[in-house]
Amino acid sequence: MNIKFGRLFKKLRLQSGIATLAELGKLLSEKGYIYEDSLLSHWQNGRKIPVKRNILLALLKIFNEKKSVSVSDANKFLQLAGQGYLTNDELNNFQKDNTYNKNKISLNSKVKDVSDELKIKNQSKQLISKIRKIIADRGLDDKEWSKAFSSQYFTILTARLLGLTDSSDYKNLLNNFVSNFYLNVDNSIVFHQEKSYLINVRASRLRKCMFNEDRSDKYFSKYYKSSYPNIDWIKLRDNFINGLISQISFCKEFTDCVSLKSINEYALQNLICCNSKRSTDDHGGWYPRRTPWVTARVLIALKKSGYEKTKHKNEIDRLIQKALNFLVDAIYEKKYWKSGTGEWCTDLETTALCLEALDTWDKIEEYRDEIYSVIKYVHPIKNDLVKGERLMSEEDSTRALTAVVLITNTSILIDKHFKQDFELNYFQSLKYFSKILNRISKDNNIPVRQYCTIPEIIYYIAKFLVKGLSH
Repeated sequence: MNIKFGRLFKKLRLQSGIATLAELGKLLSEKGYIYEDSLLSHWQNGRKIPVKRNILLALLKIFNEKKSVSVSDANKFLQLAGQGYLTNDELNNFQKDNTYNKNKISLNSKVKDVSDELKIKNQSKQLISKIRKIIADRGLDDKEWSKAFSSQYFTILTARLLGLTDSSDYKNLLNNFVSNFYLNVDNSIVFHQEKSYLINVRASRLRKCMFNEDRSDKYFSKYYKSSYPNIDWIKLRDNFINGLISQISFCKEFTDCVSLKSINEYALQNLICCNSKRSTDDHGGWYPRRTPWVTARVLIALKKSGYEKTKHKNEIDRLIQKALNFLVDAIYEKKYWKSGTGEWCTDLETTALCLEALDTWDKIEEYRDEIYSVIKYVHPIKNDLVKGERLMSEEDSTRALTAVVLITNTSILIDKHFKQDFELNYFQSLKYFSKILNRISKDNNIPVRQYCTIPEIIYYIAKFLVKGLSH
């Protein structure tokens, strides 16, 4: 039984507007293939699979002529049937049948596309230069940017993304990070308790946001396990922070640094078990299940934590797979992820982070239907989010952060996997990002709910720009 084949078969059929198996059978008969509806039902349920390549290609041709099918889906369709990938000749024929290609009208439209692409690249380069100037003016080791783990995290990621790791202020920033820990003579790590003050100050605000959410929405409070009074705040905090630490401490610029290696080991161990307690939920995801953004951030960080080279590889691999399954199961009404923390990390920002985590671990095609439904819901919302760039209040900066993270992560996903399903407005995004960066460059005291807000905004804008230029 091949459930994945059946699932993809059904998706392509419905995507092509073929409402019933009887209709598909009629289309197959027109191409000379006569099959009972019962056999088509077996294919769709994964109980049986077409064994002849020409049948599979005929099905793809029908789907492709009705509504364009991506090459990745076509290859996956063949692969799941044990037939490898499209050959060069098959690919050429497939692209001729593709309705997307048939609907390209004229050379002028192509010229316009090329012209627009050059404009996008030029504007992107200008915005990257603007980010570099903001960093040069403030320094990577800016007092506000290095105040908390989260702000250090995004500042360090931006430096690595833009190739600023040979600067002295990058080294200073890493030193600030390392100063959060004691290194014992046996190379074990102890976290400075006095350094936790800032974390606890922000955690109190997070708790208030969660409390307010339970007052206005009973979704989490109806269960004892997930209700506000029963959340283990220390465990939530430690999971989030250890995720960030695991990626920060895996530093290619200082591979021989004993302190960073020890901190990395400390974080990875704590993501498995911390203070004699499992760090994950028994049913998947890092504690607590109420806040999927914690799991998403841990997953994103682990990808570049170097864990696969440590003794923890097998256990962390197991936890990652369970966490990815949890994220998919946690989608609310096939539309988005609920944050569990109200305005601290909004539902839309949480959704963007969960999408990023699934993309980071190459799970988009495996859960294509589920991800498609989420993007279909949130994609239009971006137009409402990009209307404000004043950043005059905590609400303004939170809104901007949500917009930037959502635009960046959904745009990357659409560009990679859903080009034929959704339209991207790069110019609108670039215009909005330009206004946000102008505001940041002019004001060093923007009101924020979290210390990491401005560094996180800068990082995700940079990520959008760099990913765009790489294409």
